[in-house]
Amino acid sequence: MKNSTLAALIAVGTLGVASLGYVFYFDYKRRNDPSFRRKLKREKKKAQKAKQEVEKITQAQREISIDRALTRALEDPLPTDVAQKEKMFLESVSLGESLFASGETKYEDAAVHFYRALKVYPDPIELITIYQKTIPGPVLTIIMGMLARDVKRRQESYYDTFPDQSMQVKAAGLPKGADKSDPKFHMGLVAAKDFAVGDIIYVEKPETSQLTPALKDAEYCEFCLKPLEGIEHPAACEKCSLFKYCSAACKDTAYDEYHRFLCPGSEDASTASSAKELCQSWAEGKELAPLMIAKFFGHMITTEQKRQLAGQESDYTLWERTEHTTTLLLPGKPTDQAHQVRLAALIGQQVPGLEEFMNEERYLSMKGRILRNAIAVRSGGEAAGVAANAASEDYVRSPADAGVTGAALYLVSSYLTHSCAPNAEPSFLDHDHVLTLKATRPIQAGEEITMSYIAVGDRPTPARQAELMEKFRLHCTCPLCEPVTE
Repeated sequence: MKNSTLAALIAVGTLGVASLGYVFYFDYKRRNDPSFRRKLKREKKKAQKAKQEVEKITQAQREISIDRALTRALEDPLPTDVAQKEKMFLESVSLGESLFASGETKYEDAAVHFYRALKVYPDPIELITIYQKTIPGPVLTIIMGMLARDVKRRQESYYDTFPDQSMQVKAAGLPKGADKSDPKFHMGLVAAKDFAVGDIIYVEKPETSQLTPALKDAEYCEFCLKPLEGIEHPAACEKCSLFKYCSAACKDTAYDEYHRFLCPGSEDASTASSAKELCQSWAEGKELAPLMIAKFFGHMITTEQKRQLAGQESDYTLWERTEHTTTLLLPGKPTDQAHQVRLAALIGQQVPGLEEFMNEERYLSMKGRILRNAIAVRSGGEAAGVAANAASEDYVRSPADAGVTGAALYLVSSYLTHSCAPNAEPSFLDHDHVLTLKATRPIQAGEEITMSYIAVGDRPTPARQAELMEKFRLHCTCPLCEPVTE
């Protein structure tokens, strides 16, 4: 054995013995010397504090990097043309790959380009899955942080532009100054200006509407719910002849939005069979929700397709806007699953992937939003003698006992909160589903605008409260229900 090798072995052995001796000494001092133990605790706390400070600095730096990257990614407008989107996507991904390959100093730059690619990709969830498999962890962390910030920004800024200024109302958290944890907190509408009695506050078209089953044999426009009385030549669907329309415009709009895949006279046997079952359940089961949900999704698909063809950008889809409204948490009924499966099959034919999107959870969520927010339409005609409680098994907001033609879902009017002493009421001046909100007493700018969800009349408070709780899971605290005492 060489002297150098032997010396090395001896040195290692000596170090090992010395180290072992120190371990024994350290353990002895730790167990028997109180001052030594206190010193160890102080040093441990110092080390933990130093580590926490480093982590805070690292986290703060990461947050700054994420904010900066998101600002950079969104500072230039995104293309609206499909070909330009594809071109930008390919360029952004290529740049991102070359940048992260350059090392850690280029990770933020890479994340900016990858995020711009994500913004124009038609299926963001799919692309995120690909990113998770191909992009380095630190870059992916920045991208996911950017996504979370972007979603939060969109949520917080939603009410900056909704409702549109032309509606003369604003959405606000109420009561003023209340925290979101307050049981009374809710999003409502406040007046953007003063209104006198009888003033029109706004006019709103619905996102979907449906004739009540009680009028299934009556003469009404299937699209806008206008009475057909006095219309000499109403239009009709040539394939099924079951539905009539007050005009060619209503017929064409209905076909484009939903009737093309809900027509019982469809040439496709499967579609025709499912559509017949859906219409039959509406007529016999007295349910408004299934057909309203089907029409809503048809309207949503058509709206998005037209927007994309026109090269128009929108910060929020119709589905996202609807998700901002209040919903009822409903227990599933035996018929719900059958309706959901039927609708998924019918609607899934229109857009790939939509069948999976329309799962039972989303069906019940949409049903809850309709039953919480839909408003009874009173367009006249034969509906004058139809009692509200006989019109349908599905409850909707109905401030009068009779004259219900159907129900409609309105985005802005969904934010009208209930009061047994309301300051506004919905009316239907053109005898169709277009809602006109009118002031029933003077309203000051900044005052909450309310309507009644039920017929109030001279009914006692317990009866009103019971109906509101049964239908809307709502406890009313208006002056009639909880009068202010001096």
